Amino acid sequence: MAVRGADPAGTLLEFVENNRPEIFDDIGPRVLPQLVAAPNLTNAIRDAIWMTQDFTHSTVDLCIGDKPLIYIGTMKSNFLLALPLSPRKVFFAFNAQATGDNLTGMPVSTLARQLNFQTVSQAMKYVYAAHGGHQEFIRRHLRRPQP
Repeated sequence: MAVRGADPAGTLLEFVENNRPEIFDDIGPRVLPQLVAAPNLTNAIRDAIWMTQDFTHSTVDLCIGDKPLIYIGTMKSNFLLALPLSPRKVFFAFNAQATGDNLTGMPVSTLARQLNFQTVSQAMKYVYAAHGGHQEFIRRHLRRPQP
């Protein structure tokens, strides 16, 4: 039997954040072994095309947030994983060569802006940048805590 109070949370995430926020402390080490053992995930990533891309010639430095992995698509169809490694380097994994062609064919500054938007908009609380030039962008796009 589930009991919902007078002010129930709208989602499971809201409920946990309001009632058991400590459950997210060190969740990575608890969940990572299960992720590594998940065949659909590991097979898709293992069989993906991997590359790093250099952003030395970009006019925009890359940010990294507290949820750094950018995931677009599904493992059963086309997907893209992006992980900023530094202000000037990103790791990509994807399963369609056309995705890689799109990445390498895009101007690096445009791609950096798109990656930063994804990084900042999916961050829960923290975003890190190499300098203060991203401060206004981060302020505009970092999600606000729900009242």
